[in-house]
Amino acid sequence: MILSEQGIGDNLQFARYIFWLKEKFNCDIIFYINKKISHLFKNCPCKIINDLDQVDKIDFYQYLLSLPYIYYKRENKFKKCISFISDDTSNNLNWKKKLENFKKPLIAIQWKGNEKFLDDQQRSVPIKFFSNLIKNKDYSFISLQKDNFSSDIKSNNLQEFITDFSEQIDIGDKSFVDTISILNSIDLLISVDTSMTHLASTMGIKTLLLLNYNPDWRWHIELKENCFYDNLEMIKADRINDWESVSFRINDKLKELFKR
Repeated sequence: MILSEQGIGDNLQFARYIFWLKEKFNCDIIFYINKKISHLFKNCPCKIINDLDQVDKIDFYQYLLSLPYIYYKRENKFKKCISFISDDTSNNLNWKKKLENFKKPLIAIQWKGNEKFLDDQQRSVPIKFFSNLIKNKDYSFISLQKDNFSSDIKSNNLQEFITDFSEQIDIGDKSFVDTISILNSIDLLISVDTSMTHLASTMGIKTLLLLNYNPDWRWHIELKENCFYDNLEMIKADRINDWESVSFRINDKLKELFKR
């Protein structure tokens, strides 16, 4: 039995090691995870449970975030990403139709994480640093921000330049259902260090990850390479909370990506 732990992003990032366990040891695996996000892992080679009372007997158990350590000790490397996220074809078509009138390139943005996270002030970026970028008419911008942050758009007078879908997405019992369909229709995601980054990157969506000067240990920036997602590029601040220079580098990166 593998026990999920910590945030949604952690579970998305390290679920790849469940595939390794199955492949290496051909064992029966039970994955215990929160019901609201369990649908995201239905393509993993395991039985999903949301209640420990569903378990009669197990031989071994381990926490999910211990698996990368165990694997690294055996293989001296990190396991490559596996695209295991499934989507809803009907919902994909619905969102594709909603987004078809947007000018390309279509870029989604998330600038804030969960405020309850202890170190959120170090990872979230005030939207004002995106103002000049969002006003660039060479691109179309949509917000994937949840948790009542729509006021950020209005207080910075950006409502004419970025479309806010916060009241339409993921309002059911299952997390990210609409977000997945939207990600399937965009050209690029720009996001701070949240579960959105891991979701998009696992799906193979081109992603720019914005990191503060001293980011979370899970990104292993000391390795000088992206060891978790081939389609993700990290843009790290040169100084603590130096988001202005990050915004300039994003603009340069967009010109490079889209030849503007």
